Amino acid sequence: MRLKLIVVVAILAAVTPLSLSFHSRAGAATPVFATQLALVNKALDSFGISIGEKSSLQKLKKNFIAARIAYKRSAVFVDYFFPAFRRSINGPDLQYSEDDNPDEIRDPHGFQVIERMLFSGGDHVDREALSK
Repeated sequence: MRLKLIVVVAILAAVTPLSLSFHSRAGAATPVFATQLALVNKALDSFGISIGEKSSLQKLKKNFIAARIAYKRSAVFVDYFFPAFRRSINGPDLQYSEDDNPDEIRDPHGFQVIERMLFSGGDHVDREALSK
């Protein structure tokens, strides 16, 4: 899951002592940030497991909401310390292009795309698309 990889990279960057600029700006927020991101990672693991187990749509929605809430609690840290990750994790459900390569149109990904897949109505969910 690409979203989980991005969150894990953010966690590693936040807690590694080699990131001097982060630690000079973070101060006492570092332990709080690390704790919040660990909770996000745990919630994303539960969501991924429920996808793999082919759980009911209700359980998928419940685990997604838990992951989204966990992310929202850490979003202020992500937005401040890692603004480049913001679009990848919680960007709009719209195609976009990068400033340095405007001819390449990229598909959206992140929480808002998953939300559309789960809550767009109907009883069917494309589990293969969710697992990407």
